[in-house]
Amino acid sequence: MIKETSTYHCENCGIAVDNPNFNFNLTTKLEDCTGSAYAWFLGIQATNIMSPITPKQFQIAWVSSQNDDKELKDLIHSRLYTPHNLMIVAKQSTYAQNTRIDYVVQNINPINYKEANKGLIEMLKVYSTKEDLMHD
Repeated sequence: MIKETSTYHCENCGIAVDNPNFNFNLTTKLEDCTGSAYAWFLGIQATNIMSPITPKQFQIAWVSSQNDDKELKDLIHSRLYTPHNLMIVAKQSTYAQNTRIDYVVQNINPINYKEANKGLIEMLKVYSTKEDLMHD
């Protein structure tokens, strides 16, 4: 979307609108100890990643970035490298005889470290001896 005098012009479809409806669509590189993959966050999943930033707040920062993009960069950087639990579905697709695997995020939740640590402690108790448990 390009801001014109009183409207926004879409470069993709050529339509001009008074007030666009902003949504988040993110392409990200996900990494862990096993490797990395690219995934797309669309709709509500992208909104969950960007939370607590709303599309409206992003729109305001984007409009003001026409003069100075520091506010927009600060807003985006505030959400980088935030840990989340993800459920990702891999889909194989073929286009023009080229096969590839696309990864789409189906579910996303911020990590709750307190609950995650409780689960780890319960798993570790399996390996504890009776004597170790007496010292808790």
